[in-house]
Amino acid sequence: MKKTTNYQLNQWEKTDRILMDDFNADNAKLETALTALNRSAHFQTLFDETLAEDTNHFAVPLSSIDWSQWRTLLFEFHPAADTSSMLYICRNGMETENFALLPNTYPSRLILLPFGCGDFMVTSIFIGGGDNRHRSYPNITFSQLHSIDISRTSSSNDCLKAGSRIVLLGEMM
Repeated sequence: MKKTTNYQLNQWEKTDRILMDDFNADNAKLETALTALNRSAHFQTLFDETLAEDTNHFAVPLSSIDWSQWRTLLFEFHPAADTSSMLYICRNGMETENFALLPNTYPSRLILLPFGCGDFMVTSIFIGGGDNRHRSYPNITFSQLHSIDISRTSSSNDCLKAGSRIVLLGEMM
């Protein structure tokens, strides 16, 4: 029986006896190769939600994340309409830090940099509407993060509009 050059997959000819074991061996090779390819992909979607209705508050949970698996996390907020809102990081279920005022009409991005270590202090980069900044939290580690929250500002009657999209992507180690 012939084999492919790169992955040694079976290539049957009319005279070859076809066996289930050969198919299973090829499927195992494909599974291994696809798994490795998936892990090497730059970013994987961890969370993606479009708001179905207006709301004053929305939280993206982080407590189940195994920080040892992730080099970078990218949080994106795409507002559906003009809205004035604040971005918070939350430790142990409580709002810890008022991180940034989100721009009214432009997408915002918060890049978290755990580099595979939940014991590292939270280090991040915020990009949004000209308000770009690097920030570290010396008293908060990644493993203590509970969520990333978006809330309307207290000085505004705005809310998070239906159709706004919230995405969390991760780049594996």
